[in-house]
Amino acid sequence: ALCEHGLLMKDGPRFRLGMTLLRLGMRVAEGIDVRQQALKYLKWLNEQTGENAELHMRHEDARMVIETVSTPHELRAYAEVGTPLPLHLGAAGKVLLAWLPPEERLSLARASATHFSPAQSFDVGAYSDELERVRATGWASSAGERSPGVSSIAAPIFDASGHIAGALALVAPAARLTDELRTRFIPIVCETARRTSYDRG
Repeated sequence: ALCEHGLLMKDGPRFRLGMTLLRLGMRVAEGIDVRQQALKYLKWLNEQTGENAELHMRHEDARMVIETVSTPHELRAYAEVGTPLPLHLGAAGKVLLAWLPPEERLSLARASATHFSPAQSFDVGAYSDELERVRATGWASSAGERSPGVSSIAAPIFDASGHIAGALALVAPAARLTDELRTRFIPIVCETARRTSYDRG
């Protein structure tokens, strides 16, 4: 029945995902307003920096990339669109948590830590302080938190009511994102997120 509806395709003795899922996935992505509004700014960020520009959204205790504009460099950081990623790790995750009420953000961070890295210790107090710093500065930065050798800068996107709607992130190999470039790129990332928020009202 799944094959008849295109949700699966027969591949010899095995099955693989069908083309109907691709069509449905594209319709879901097109229906996310923030994705449509952010795309031109992601392209601008990519042009200004030459690195991956990504839009992240929270889903329960995870985050996922819902749009990306890739760097032309052969060496690149890569996260597949729609793949659940840890909410408590990485610059985008911190941005998505920092503007939530304190109890909610710590509850989600604990759930993410339990889900994605149960063997690692999670210092709630230190993490809470870090989220306060993110909120105070308006941006977050990370290096090698989710994946070794990958660095990121992220800033928040807000909706018309002032609630967090997503995180706009610049993602690059740590070898390319030097301290000098990080300092230069932070205002560009923040400006890109601000423009996207402005378009959302």
